[in-house]
Amino acid sequence: MGKFSVHLTFFLVVQVVCASSVVGEVCENKQYLELYQPGIIQCSFEEGFLGVQWFNSTVEETSEIITYIRDVKDGPGFRSGEYDVWLNGSLFVRNVTVEHEGVFIVTHAPRHLTGEAV
Repeated sequence: MGKFSVHLTFFLVVQVVCASSVVGEVCENKQYLELYQPGIIQCSFEEGFLGVQWFNSTVEETSEIITYIRDVKDGPGFRSGEYDVWLNGSLFVRNVTVEHEGVFIVTHAPRHLTGEAV
């Protein structure tokens, strides 16, 4: 009898709510991340945006986890090393666990709303 190995991949669902003021942004409503691996909640904002804020709305009070404003990252999720924001505004999760399953909210400020040249 031969030996067989079975590789099971477990995914969890995160829902993303974009509270964007600019039409045409790309941010899939439901995304799947692999458990116990690094994961990316994909959103792609226009180049040169001013900033983004990510919130986890599945905790008792909607809480900000990370901000990325004018190339400066901050927030409890960033300071703990659990989260990061990529240059296109996507949320990076260092190690996906079942606690990450739920609804994440992203808001962003495009550069042209600040009066700066586009």
